[in-house]
Amino acid sequence: MIKQLILENVSFIDNASIEFSPKFNVITGETGAGKTMLVSTLLTLTGERVEIELLDKTKTGSIVGIFELSDAILEELRSIEIDAENPVIIRRSFRKDGRSSTYLNDVPVSGQILKKVGALLFDIHGQHEHQLLLKREYHIKVIDIMAGNDELISEFKAIHSEFRALSEKLEDATKKMEEAQREREMLEYTDRELSEAGLNGINEDELVNSLREMESSEEIKESISMALALFSSDENPSLNGFLASLKKHLSETAKRTKRADVLLNQLSDITSLSTDLERDLESLSESIVYDEEILASSRKVYDNLERLKKKYRCDLNELQLLAEKTKDQLKMIENPSLTLSLIKESMNEALQRLSETAAKLHERRTRVSSIFEKRVNKTLKNLNMADSEVRVRIDYSEDTVFDNGYDSLEIYLSNRFSPEGMPLRKIASGGEISRVMLAVKSALNESDPVGTMIFDEIDQGISGETAVMVADSMSSASKNRQIIAITHLPQIAAKGERHILVQKKKKSISAEVIENNDRVKEIGRLLGSSLSPETAEKHARALLDK
Repeated sequence: MIKQLILENVSFIDNASIEFSPKFNVITGETGAGKTMLVSTLLTLTGERVEIELLDKTKTGSIVGIFELSDAILEELRSIEIDAENPVIIRRSFRKDGRSSTYLNDVPVSGQILKKVGALLFDIHGQHEHQLLLKREYHIKVIDIMAGNDELISEFKAIHSEFRALSEKLEDATKKMEEAQREREMLEYTDRELSEAGLNGINEDELVNSLREMESSEEIKESISMALALFSSDENPSLNGFLASLKKHLSETAKRTKRADVLLNQLSDITSLSTDLERDLESLSESIVYDEEILASSRKVYDNLERLKKKYRCDLNELQLLAEKTKDQLKMIENPSLTLSLIKESMNEALQRLSETAAKLHERRTRVSSIFEKRVNKTLKNLNMADSEVRVRIDYSEDTVFDNGYDSLEIYLSNRFSPEGMPLRKIASGGEISRVMLAVKSALNESDPVGTMIFDEIDQGISGETAVMVADSMSSASKNRQIIAITHLPQIAAKGERHILVQKKKKSISAEVIENNDRVKEIGRLLGSSLSPETAEKHARALLDK
């Protein structure tokens, strides 16, 4: 529920702070005073796009809503990754340049997040423009809310999504199979060509290095031979001779100073490395083998690989993948019925689960519709519509699949003028649809998680005893949830636990909670100018005392 609304420099309001009752709140004021403007400010807290003007365009403005939410609503917020604790404070800040910012408990939030939050804060109803009951697609949502079908509908949507994905897969597989059939000869040639190339057994780096070695074997051996000659040569000073001479001189030095021992050890390491290097060079020379047959074979493999890479415009790894894909396509061609039958089998299984879930939804909706009808019709009698009854019509067809099942559902209203019933969307009377909507909301009272219902002058078209019944119904509904009603009817205004008066001043609008004599005067005004002030006041007090 909303505890407080604080407005500053917005929509003709300089400054206002309105505290709401957790039960029944009424808002009254003269026509054009700005009552519906309050609803607009509340709508901005739900993420709706509402044009907000600054009263003083040289200053910033703000709309702040302070909410006390139920544990169920807080849990819903956590499910959309909003970790909030009471009190929840939503603030819209409006700058002079026309831009705005939104904060939830002082944390910036996007408009998309605000819409998700707003859907859990208010249930706003106007006479026609906000009448969801006039939209057929809303009717099934009403029954689903009452039946608690959220989880089952989510399951249905998941299975439906799976079935559509399988359908697309089947269509894609069928197209590929048809294409593959047309290209079979080319696929078989590609498969044969890539298979004969032995691609999986090729290591390209090793192949290239082997070819380079064999083709340059003589040069490699010659270079190694020259390198080995440097180790021990009769004509030139050899490396081994040089190291031996160096060792002799260092040994003589070490006899005279211990500090030369370190240098002698270093020379020993160098001599050991030199010996290892000489041995490894000899081993490398022996391993360089020139084999004309191996060279020819390797050259053939290499040339063929380069040809295939150029032909198919891809590297070795991509050629290997192409070979696998080609084999898969050929398998599909060789046994297409098996590939398609596996997909069809999965589709049939998903369709079976889809039908079972849809049947469960239908059974729940049928059962709950009966309860819904009884509750609504009982309330309609209390709203002076004793000759009217609602009926829920459900058409179940597996030929028509919706996102929420196989059901097409619509609420009808029957009365003495239309005993067979007519769709709610065809009801012309604002008074009738307002009372039906109120009865529907009363029926949903325990099922709908939204804690605040706002009625924006839905009482137009009713008066007298009917107005009293509507007022009693709103008052009764406020026992379980917060009600905010913008009204022009004294019968409803008198039932409010908190009365907010909206008045137009010279350049601005005020919104204040009124009590005692001020409230008597306002209800007297609502009773009409045809009554004397004394009579109006007397009637107003009588209404307030009921």
